[in-house]
Amino acid sequence: MGRVKLQKKLPCIYMSYMESRAVHYHLVHVITGGEFLKPLVVNQVFERAHTQALTPGYGKPISVSVWILEPMRVFLSKYSATYVRNLRRQFPNINIQIFGGINRWGNFPMRWMLFPFLSKRNGIYTIFHCRGESSFELLKSQIFLHSAYRFLVDIRGYWPLELLSKFDVFSPEKAESSIEVAYTDIKNRFDRIIKNVHGVFTVSNPLKQFLIKEHDISSDVTVVPCCVESAFSLEKRDLIRNQLGISGKNAFLYLGSVTRYQHIEDLVLPFMYALTRASKENVAVLLTQDIEAMKSLVRSFDFPKDQIIVRSVLKNEINDFTSAMDAGLLLRAPSLLNSFAQPVKFGEYLANGLPVIVESGTGEVGDLVNYHGIGRVVSTYNMSTSEIDRQAFEITRWIEKERQTLSYKTRNFISKEYTWRAYLEIERSAYIMALG
Repeated sequence: MGRVKLQKKLPCIYMSYMESRAVHYHLVHVITGGEFLKPLVVNQVFERAHTQALTPGYGKPISVSVWILEPMRVFLSKYSATYVRNLRRQFPNINIQIFGGINRWGNFPMRWMLFPFLSKRNGIYTIFHCRGESSFELLKSQIFLHSAYRFLVDIRGYWPLELLSKFDVFSPEKAESSIEVAYTDIKNRFDRIIKNVHGVFTVSNPLKQFLIKEHDISSDVTVVPCCVESAFSLEKRDLIRNQLGISGKNAFLYLGSVTRYQHIEDLVLPFMYALTRASKENVAVLLTQDIEAMKSLVRSFDFPKDQIIVRSVLKNEINDFTSAMDAGLLLRAPSLLNSFAQPVKFGEYLANGLPVIVESGTGEVGDLVNYHGIGRVVSTYNMSTSEIDRQAFEITRWIEKERQTLSYKTRNFISKEYTWRAYLEIERSAYIMALG
């Protein structure tokens, strides 16, 4: 009775008191599989955590940490130790810890290493935001369950379908019996994981809807795409264009690896080759760490020597070189798996002022570029050479006409729609929801 009177008499004080109690929690991002060594993950995990730690407001965590779970050989590596020290200097407002002990069977028996960090929680809620299913499984199996722990898993893609893609199979119905059995086993494992968490993050609305339909998820699913910290500087654009000899040219970029799902040999290079035929002013640029493998693929095409550049750049130079281009290519074959995709490079292209050329039928990325005018959708998959040439010619004219306005549109879109700060309240709402 007294509480009811208090609510009526002092509603603002009461709600402020209840809200302050509801959001007292520690936030721990958890990663594994050597991902902490990948430049892309620095933005997707550490920048993300850093934004949570620095930004005031309702739902701000008491503390923000990143836990890295790795085999002992990685933990003891001098390179890893140096890398982690650099991360700590770069992100002083988050507590970064690396734990060694994952064995050859995928277990993590060194649970005692975690105890000092768990004991400091003082009974306050701890939310473990696990990047991918593997980090969730490792952590969940090694810490004692506690009513103050909450587990959220970040689903970056659909793991069972990714298994099929390794065999060039993109639909369960087309898999051979042995592969289908493996797919079913992994799907059941995925189902157990996703139904034993307090919340799910994922990168796209198509993937969210698929997870809800395929796994009948009862926990909340929150969509947070592969954001960036902010739009990147363009101050070195002219310098690098002069260095590469592409001043006055139309530079079309592919940034990334040569893995099969990137469709380098059957989509990216054929379209780049068509672009060089469409105009002598078009230049194909491929920036990759797989330099020899990429050069081998390029040799299958008769690119003019002055219209093709294949090179590797340092990690801290990627954004500067990207900003020197005029458009980024994101060409993947239409499939169920690719319809879920929300590639990190999509945000990186846009943040560097590049419109994105997207293959049709590959999810909501195409809808985004059309709706916001920040790219173009092409259809090159299984198309004739003459049809690809026609589209390459149209893209050339479009770039030459819209170059200046496109750079402004892409960077404006990133600043307003695609930064970690823009999704901060959505993330915090998901954390508070997980607290129940």
